[in-house]
Amino acid sequence: MTECDWLACDDFNILCERLNPIRPHARKVYPKLSRRVARLFGAACVRATAFASPLRSLESERKPSHSTLLRWFTALVSVAGGRVNAQRVQAAAQERATASNAAAMRSYALLQEAALAVERAAESADEIAIKAIEQAASEWCGHTRRGLGVDWEYAMHALAYSHIHWRPCAVPNFLCHATRAAVAVETSARTYTAIFRDVTGNPFQGGRGRRKTRVPNRDFRGVLLVEWLTSTVIALAQQMYQSRDFTAMPILADALQDAGCDNDNILNHCRDANGVHVRGCWVVDLVLGKA
Repeated sequence: MTECDWLACDDFNILCERLNPIRPHARKVYPKLSRRVARLFGAACVRATAFASPLRSLESERKPSHSTLLRWFTALVSVAGGRVNAQRVQAAAQERATASNAAAMRSYALLQEAALAVERAAESADEIAIKAIEQAASEWCGHTRRGLGVDWEYAMHALAYSHIHWRPCAVPNFLCHATRAAVAVETSARTYTAIFRDVTGNPFQGGRGRRKTRVPNRDFRGVLLVEWLTSTVIALAQQMYQSRDFTAMPILADALQDAGCDNDNILNHCRDANGVHVRGCWVVDLVLGKA
């Protein structure tokens, strides 16, 4: 993969595979991301996903398909004593869809709460809290059935997975599956890909970057000099990190430039008008020493 391919790709799975690819006869295999960054990436994907029910409502469908009616008919024959008509089948289906939507809505709400808890636990490296979330997800999965929004629970379980740094794309993949009935998969994938680029950086330009006390002799890509970290720069980054409001990224670029920063990779990332920034952004992490 070339740098042009990296920038043009809309599939986060392909980009993830590009990070630390598994090579034959490699002595050591490294995870795709750090555990902290992988959890922040998953939580950011959850926060960027709107609720969508996995089952379509029949309110806008006057004529269900024959196969759908046949499944509902089979399920209701024993209850109705063999006397089932299309109106009764559709009414029962609507009731079932309403119950499914309620279960999915509850699962979605739990997933959002889990994302907040995972973010806090990722910052404090609280593995006990992560285990509690994983256990709750497992129990909730046991009380739901496939087709009733269970993809939300699988996403929650993947978010709290202790080896998420080996499979960072499991969460967005489950989210794409959960929203496939209401949102085009390509639309969701583009959003998650933009988030992935924000937390990983460009591997052809130094990745997540590194701090240096002096200008290196070579490979200046992704390097942030400590002398550029003025009080204004740190305050801006801290404010955006805590509030999750990254609209001040261009102002951060100006502050870095005023401090002497001439690294185009860092400045362009901050000033990208089409860029997506989340907690875990490689530039903000670099400024705050979380890289």
